[in-house]
Parts: sequence; C-alpha cells; structure tokens
Amino acid sequence: MPRKERERGAHQREPKGRKQRKAPSEGKERLPEDKPEANQLKTEQEKEVKLKSTVVDIDSVREKEESLALLEAAEQEDGLKNKNLGVFEWLLMVFALALVLLFFPFSIWFCVKVVREHERAVIFRLGHRLQGKPKGPGLLFYLPFLDVCHKVDIRLRMLKVPLHTVVTKDLARPELSVVCYYQIENVALCSAALSSLTSVLQSVVQAAVRDVLAQHSFSHILLHRRRIGEKIKAGVDSVACRWGIRMERADIDELFLPVELQQTLATEAEAKRQQQIRVSSCNGFQ
Repeated sequence: MPRKERERGAHQREPKGRKQRKAPSEGKERLPEDKPEANQLKTEQEKEVKLKSTVVDIDSVREKEESLALLEAAEQEDGLKNKNLGVFEWLLMVFALALVLLFFPFSIWFCVKVVREHERAVIFRLGHRLQGKPKGPGLLFYLPFLDVCHKVDIRLRMLKVPLHTVVTKDLARPELSVVCYYQIENVALCSAALSSLTSVLQSVVQAAVRDVLAQHSFSHILLHRRRIGEKIKAGVDSVACRWGIRMERADIDELFLPVELQQTLATEAEAKRQQQIRVSSCNGFQ
C-alpha cells in the first residue's frame, strides 16, 4: 500500500511540474507574437508621420516666412545698436559739452533742430546710432561736430517703375509700368540698412513683376489686373519688410501690347472689315 501511494503521488506531481515547465515556454512563444504587432504599430505611426510631413499648407508657410522675415529684421535692428564708447570718444563728448556751455548764448542755435510731425530723426554720434526710438516730432538737441542728424519722412510714398519688357506664360512680351505705394515703419533700420531707397525698391519690384507675370498668360493679365497687383505687392512686401518698409499697394499702370499681337489683331480687324463690305455689297445687289 505505501508503495502504491508513493507511485500515485509521483504520477500526480509530474504533470504539475510539466505544467509549471510549460508555462515559461508558453510565455516565450507569446513574445514573438506580440513583437510583430508592436512593429506594425511603429511602421503605421511612421507612415502617418511621413504622410503628415508631405502635406504642406501654403498659408502656414507664408506666415512662417513672414514671421522669419520679421525676426531677421529684429535681429538686424539689435545688431545696429551702438556699442560702448571708448575713452577718447568720451573725452570728445566732454570737450564738446564744455564748449557748448562756455559759449551758451551762441552755441544753442547750433545744438537745436526742429523735427516736423511727419518726420523722424535718427542721430549718429561718432558713427554709433543712439539707442532708443527715433526722435521727433518737436525740438531735438544734439552735439555739433559730433552728431549727425538724419531725417526720414514717414509719409506714404509713391514709386513708379518705368516701362520694361516682361515675358508671360504664353511667351508674349508686353511692356508695362508699375506703381507702388509704400511707407517706412522702422526708421532706424531703414536709414542704416539702405543707401538709396528708390533704386533698391525699383529693382525688387521689377524682379517681383517678372516672377508673377511669368506664371500667367497675357489674356489672364488683362482680365485680372487687380489680382496680379496684389500678388506683386505680396512678393515685394516679403522682401521689403526686412528693411522696415511696408508695401501698401501695387498696380499695373500702363500695359502695351506686343508688336506681334498688334499685327495679328490688325489683320483680324481688316479681315472682318472686308467681310462686312462683301456682305453689304451682296445685300445691295439683291
């Protein structure tokens, strides 16, 4: 009897051990089944990220470009701030102030300048632009022989680009002139960044006109002159904002037909006239 009970106990213990041994093997077998699912999820997520990255919103890109241009303009403005003056420069300033105080009744007339309402003044002292906002309107005090006062008109200005030839999408070559209206917003940046404002803006406007008109046909330009002007204004504004200039409007002023198109239109008009004469003569004989 005890031997039989021992054998039965051994038989009962063996399947338990087997079951316990099989458990880790089952866990090991499940792991490779879970890994492909995780890999599939990762690949799907990567595909979604790639698809999202390929989709581009033009408006958001334009806003980012404008914001980057404004940031670049701000960085340029920070870079134009004056550095600390040297010892010799401080001595010159003290000497100039002493002369002004010594000859005060007469020197005051050389130290004061009037800035009008539509003007702003930028002062350069020994080559360094003074910190702070541009001065004006009102009375302005500066040191003679050391300071250079540069006045800038902040009113709305007009720039007329003369006639120049442009190639359209259908290979037509019309001649046109453009009128732009702009205003200076950042006086300090504009006065320090540009030497000749009109020539720089004229070249920028001509480049924008070529880029915009090359994307449209001549008939589309004739029908949608206002839209073309808005596109030209946006193209110029994206460049001019880096110099503290805001474009208000751009319009196509004069537009002349190319010589080839004039000849074709003349031949078509002459053919229609001859046809009308023939029709009228035929009706007279009847």
